[in-house]
Amino acid sequence: MPSGRDPTLLDSLFPVAPVLRIRWRAAGVAAAATALGAALQVVRLPAGIATNTVWADDGTEFLGGAIHHGALAAFATPYGGYLNSTARFMAAIAATLPLRLAAFVLGAGAALAVCLLAGLVYLSMRGHIPSRALRLVFAAVMVLIPAVGMEIED
Repeated sequence: MPSGRDPTLLDSLFPVAPVLRIRWRAAGVAAAATALGAALQVVRLPAGIATNTVWADDGTEFLGGAIHHGALAAFATPYGGYLNSTARFMAAIAATLPLRLAAFVLGAGAALAVCLLAGLVYLSMRGHIPSRALRLVFAAVMVLIPAVGMEIED
């Protein structure tokens, strides 16, 4: 290998995962798990706080930017040195709907994003951990940890 790297080390860090065959039943289960995980994140917070409050930067920077400058302009505007694509995407969706739905869209969107990342963890671990149950535990931890609730409300 020209780079001088040991190919066995790379092979052990990045094993080839088994071929993923998408089946309708599995896709339905994944969609249901994603919806359930997002719902659990939203309802576990006190008094619907995730769906009836627009927090700090979500309102002033992201939603305000999407409303006043348009979604495309807002996507190209960094905030704190970052593009914050996910928050801006949710704000762009919220900006197209009646303003009374903005808190719900931002809160539910954040919960959905966490669940999609948990799904990515589940799928990415296939080459390392063949046990579906163990991969599900790792993905569930992402959804259920208390810090996630703080991010969903924010």
